[in-house]
Amino acid sequence: MLRWIGFDTAMVLDGGWQNWDASGGRVSETPRPHDPADLVHGHRPELFVTREDVLTAMKDGTPLIDALSEAQFQGQQDELGIKGHIPGAINIPGASLVDQISECFLPDEELAALFPQDKTQRCILYCGSGIAASSVAFVMTRLGFKDVAIYMPGLQEWISDPNAPLNNG
Repeated sequence: MLRWIGFDTAMVLDGGWQNWDASGGRVSETPRPHDPADLVHGHRPELFVTREDVLTAMKDGTPLIDALSEAQFQGQQDELGIKGHIPGAINIPGASLVDQISECFLPDEELAALFPQDKTQRCILYCGSGIAASSVAFVMTRLGFKDVAIYMPGLQEWISDPNAPLNNG
Protein backbone atom coordinates (compact mmCIF):
# COMPACT_ATOMS: atom_id res chain seq x y z
CA MET A 1 0.00 0.00 0.00
CA LEU A 2 2.86 2.40 0.71
CA ARG A 3 4.29 1.80 -2.78
CA TRP A 4 0.83 2.50 -4.19
CA ILE A 5 0.93 6.02 -2.79
CA GLY A 6 4.53 6.53 -3.89
CA PHE A 7 6.35 5.91 -0.60
CA ASP A 8 9.22 3.62 -1.58
CA THR A 9 11.54 3.91 1.40
CA ALA A 10 9.53 1.90 3.94
CA MET A 11 11.23 -1.13 5.46
CA VAL A 12 10.07 -4.37 7.02
CA LEU A 13 11.60 -5.77 10.19
CA ASP A 14 12.39 -9.26 8.89
CA GLY A 15 11.26 -11.79 11.48
CA GLY A 16 9.35 -9.21 13.49
CA TRP A 17 10.01 -7.55 16.81
CA GLN A 18 10.39 -10.79 18.79
CA ASN A 19 13.14 -12.01 16.47
CA TRP A 20 14.93 -8.64 16.64
CA ASP A 21 14.80 -8.61 20.42
CA ALA A 22 15.85 -12.26 20.75
CA SER A 23 18.82 -11.73 18.43
CA GLY A 24 20.13 -8.88 20.59
CA GLY A 25 19.14 -6.09 18.25
CA ARG A 26 19.62 -2.61 19.67
CA VAL A 27 16.59 -1.26 21.49
CA SER A 28 15.88 2.16 22.91
CA GLU A 29 12.94 3.50 24.82
CA THR A 30 13.94 7.11 24.19
CA PRO A 31 11.83 8.79 21.52
CA ARG A 32 13.81 10.27 18.63
CA PRO A 33 12.67 13.71 17.58
CA HIS A 34 11.88 14.14 13.90
CA ASP A 35 11.14 17.30 12.02
CA PRO A 36 7.62 17.37 10.64
CA ALA A 37 7.42 16.62 6.95
CA ASP A 38 4.78 16.27 4.29
CA LEU A 39 4.33 12.98 2.49
CA VAL A 40 4.20 13.90 -1.15
CA HIS A 41 2.39 11.08 -2.84
CA GLY A 42 1.34 10.07 -6.28
CA HIS A 43 -0.95 7.12 -6.73
CA ARG A 44 0.25 4.25 -8.90
CA PRO A 45 -2.90 2.70 -10.29
CA GLU A 46 -0.82 0.16 -12.24
CA LEU A 47 -0.03 -1.70 -8.99
CA PHE A 48 -3.60 -3.00 -8.78
CA VAL A 49 -5.69 -4.72 -11.44
CA THR A 50 -9.34 -5.59 -12.00
CA ARG A 51 -11.12 -8.81 -12.90
CA GLU A 52 -11.11 -7.65 -16.54
CA ASP A 53 -7.33 -7.24 -16.38
CA VAL A 54 -7.00 -10.81 -15.09
CA LEU A 55 -9.18 -12.11 -17.93
CA THR A 56 -6.97 -10.27 -20.42
CA ALA A 57 -3.85 -11.67 -18.74
CA MET A 58 -5.23 -15.19 -19.12
CA LYS A 59 -5.50 -14.61 -22.88
CA ASP A 60 -2.17 -12.86 -23.46
CA GLY A 61 0.01 -15.11 -21.29
CA THR A 62 0.82 -12.65 -18.51
CA PRO A 63 1.98 -14.76 -15.56
CA LEU A 64 -0.65 -15.16 -12.83
CA ILE A 65 0.60 -16.10 -9.38
CA ASP A 66 -1.73 -17.55 -6.75
CA ALA A 67 -0.37 -16.76 -3.26
CA LEU A 68 -2.65 -19.09 -1.29
CA SER A 69 -1.65 -22.48 0.09
CA GLU A 70 -0.87 -25.39 -2.21
CA ALA A 71 -3.81 -27.34 -0.75
CA GLN A 72 -6.20 -24.51 -1.62
CA PHE A 73 -4.62 -24.10 -5.06
CA GLN A 74 -5.09 -27.84 -5.76
CA GLY A 75 -8.73 -27.73 -4.62
CA GLN A 76 -8.03 -29.94 -1.60
CA GLN A 77 -8.76 -27.32 1.03
CA ASP A 78 -11.52 -24.76 1.35
CA GLU A 79 -10.19 -21.31 2.28
CA LEU A 80 -12.66 -18.45 2.52
CA GLY A 81 -15.29 -20.66 0.89
CA ILE A 82 -13.06 -21.14 -2.16
CA LYS A 83 -11.35 -24.21 -3.59
CA GLY A 84 -9.01 -24.08 -6.56
CA HIS A 85 -7.34 -21.40 -8.64
CA ILE A 86 -7.67 -19.25 -11.73
CA PRO A 87 -6.70 -21.36 -14.78
CA GLY A 88 -3.13 -20.80 -15.93
CA ALA A 89 -1.93 -19.53 -12.55
CA ILE A 90 1.16 -20.87 -10.83
CA ASN A 91 1.24 -21.33 -7.09
CA ILE A 92 3.75 -19.50 -4.89
CA PRO A 93 2.21 -19.49 -1.41
CA GLY A 94 2.99 -16.39 0.62
CA ALA A 95 3.74 -18.58 3.64
CA SER A 96 6.40 -20.48 1.65
CA LEU A 97 8.56 -17.35 1.46
CA VAL A 98 9.27 -17.39 5.19
CA ASP A 99 11.38 -19.84 7.18
CA GLN A 100 8.90 -21.37 9.61
CA ILE A 101 11.43 -21.57 12.44
CA SER A 102 13.08 -18.14 12.31
CA GLU A 103 9.99 -16.43 10.85
CA CYS A 104 12.38 -14.50 8.56
CA PHE A 105 12.19 -14.39 4.79
CA LEU A 106 14.20 -17.08 3.05
CA PRO A 107 17.58 -16.05 1.59
CA ASP A 108 17.28 -14.13 -1.68
CA GLU A 109 18.82 -16.98 -3.71
CA GLU A 110 16.13 -19.40 -2.51
CA LEU A 111 13.38 -16.85 -3.10
CA ALA A 112 14.60 -16.03 -6.61
CA ALA A 113 14.41 -19.72 -7.58
CA LEU A 114 10.64 -19.69 -6.92
CA PHE A 115 9.77 -16.94 -9.39
CA PRO A 116 9.81 -16.44 -13.16
CA GLN A 117 13.26 -15.44 -14.39
CA ASP A 118 12.19 -12.41 -16.46
CA LYS A 119 12.05 -9.58 -13.94
CA THR A 120 10.76 -7.10 -16.54
CA GLN A 121 7.62 -9.05 -17.51
CA ARG A 122 4.39 -8.00 -15.83
CA CYS A 123 3.14 -10.47 -13.19
CA ILE A 124 -0.31 -10.42 -11.61
CA LEU A 125 -0.69 -11.81 -8.10
CA TYR A 126 -3.84 -12.77 -6.25
CA CYS A 127 -5.07 -14.67 -3.22
CA GLY A 128 -8.39 -14.61 -1.37
CA SER A 129 -8.47 -10.87 -0.72
CA GLY A 130 -4.98 -9.43 -1.21
CA ILE A 131 -3.11 -10.15 2.02
CA ALA A 132 -0.93 -13.11 0.96
CA ALA A 133 -0.50 -11.56 -2.51
CA SER A 134 0.87 -8.40 -0.89
CA SER A 135 3.56 -10.43 0.86
CA VAL A 136 4.56 -12.06 -2.43
CA ALA A 137 4.56 -8.65 -4.16
CA PHE A 138 6.86 -7.31 -1.44
CA VAL A 139 9.35 -10.15 -2.01
CA MET A 140 9.19 -9.81 -5.80
CA THR A 141 9.83 -6.07 -5.57
CA ARG A 142 12.73 -6.69 -3.20
CA LEU A 143 14.16 -9.17 -5.73
CA GLY A 144 14.05 -6.53 -8.47
CA PHE A 145 10.84 -7.33 -10.37
CA LYS A 146 9.76 -4.18 -12.20
CA ASP A 147 6.05 -4.75 -12.98
CA VAL A 148 4.17 -6.50 -10.17
CA ALA A 149 0.43 -5.94 -9.79
CA ILE A 150 -2.14 -7.32 -7.36
CA TYR A 151 -5.70 -8.36 -8.07
CA MET A 152 -6.78 -7.13 -4.62
CA PRO A 153 -10.38 -8.44 -4.56
CA GLY A 154 -8.88 -11.84 -5.40
CA LEU A 155 -10.81 -15.06 -5.45
CA GLN A 156 -13.55 -13.63 -3.24
CA GLU A 157 -14.61 -11.38 -6.12
CA TRP A 158 -13.64 -13.89 -8.82
CA ILE A 159 -16.08 -16.56 -7.63
CA SER A 160 -18.91 -14.04 -7.37
CA ASP A 161 -19.13 -14.27 -11.18
CA PRO A 162 -20.60 -17.66 -12.09
CA ASN A 163 -18.98 -17.41 -15.54
CA ALA A 164 -15.44 -16.81 -14.23
CA PRO A 165 -13.33 -19.92 -14.85
CA LEU A 166 -11.94 -21.72 -11.81
CA ASN A 167 -9.76 -24.82 -11.78
CA ASN A 168 -10.90 -26.91 -8.79
CA GLY A 169 -8.13 -29.47 -8.79
